[in-house]
Amino acid sequence: MPQDIERNTYKVNASYRLASGYRVQAGFDRKEVDRSYSEREQTDENNLWAKLNVTAFDKLNINVKASHGVRGGSEYEVNELTSSEDNILMRKYYLADRTRNAFELKLNHSPLSWVSIDLTGRYALDDYDATTIGLTESKDYGYDLNISLQLSKNLTAYGFAGQQWIDSTQAGSQSFNSPDWQADIQDEFINLGTGFSYSGLMEDKLTLGGDYLFSNSISDTYLEGSALVGLSLIHISEPTRPER
Repeated sequence: MPQDIERNTYKVNASYRLASGYRVQAGFDRKEVDRSYSEREQTDENNLWAKLNVTAFDKLNINVKASHGVRGGSEYEVNELTSSEDNILMRKYYLADRTRNAFELKLNHSPLSWVSIDLTGRYALDDYDATTIGLTESKDYGYDLNISLQLSKNLTAYGFAGQQWIDSTQAGSQSFNSPDWQADIQDEFINLGTGFSYSGLMEDKLTLGGDYLFSNSISDTYLEGSALVGLSLIHISEPTRPER
């Protein structure tokens, strides 16, 4: 069926300077999505957040942010217009009720006039407490490190590294009734890169640069349950590590 999607977003925030170099912000975001011919035609997400920005230290900026979000919406229905083959207890992760608590820390440090270092750390916990079959919990955490160098008037260089881990739990059923198996999935991602740029050549008409990028991801899946039958499920009951 052709599907229409309508999105409405509302945001309000305020900031207050506690003292010189200290500022606090707080806000509320709301997102409403209407989908025609969907298992859930309307979802709404409400997110309350607070942020502290510290610039009082010489050559160091600190940003700390915490947020709490809740997603709800209209009644979840599976019918002939959506998918009559789905288990009526199954919930799709982007439509299901969800509670999210997140934390983020950002640091910017300039130890020298020609060196800038940025470090970001983040953690988020998603709880799908109303889901019987489908994604029930997800933890997402990681960091990003970036270094920028102004080696000379014309020569700049950079390097970055980042890792991300996603640990999720999913419940399933082969009987179209209550859940009878569970999967614990551990995803790991890594990104590395470096590069340089040299300008000012040919009377400032030419810039040369080079970049090297590397990325890799690994996924481990652990299945457990009393109703695991069938060759395909038996084969993946041991940890699997498909590389993407």
